[in-house]
Amino acid sequence: MNTRDDDVPTTTAAIHPTLTLLDASNTPVADTNVRSFSCAVPTACGVSCPLLKRTLPYEGTFRLAVGAFAGDACAGGNYKLTLITPGGVPLAKIADDVDPGP
Repeated sequence: MNTRDDDVPTTTAAIHPTLTLLDASNTPVADTNVRSFSCAVPTACGVSCPLLKRTLPYEGTFRLAVGAFAGDACAGGNYKLTLITPGGVPLAKIADDVDPGP
C-alpha cells in the first residue's frame, strides 16, 4: 500500500495508513506480519506505509482492509493498493469500499 498526494502545494499525504488481512468472516488472519517501508508521498504525520507479504494459510476468500490510524491527525487521505501474486496470477476483486461491519 502506498500514499497519494492530498495537498499539492506541500506534496504530502494526509493518511496514517493501516493494512489488515481478514478471512471470510472478517477476522484478522493469525500470524500475519505487516512491515513498514517509506511511502511514495511523505505523510503529514511522518509515518511509514504498510507492506504485507503472505502465503495464504488455506483456500477461501480473503480481504485486505485498508484504514487510517485513528490516534493522530492523519485520519484519512488518498492511497494506492498494489497486489502482486506469484507468476502474475490474477486475483478476483469481490468488492471495493465495503464496510465489513462489526
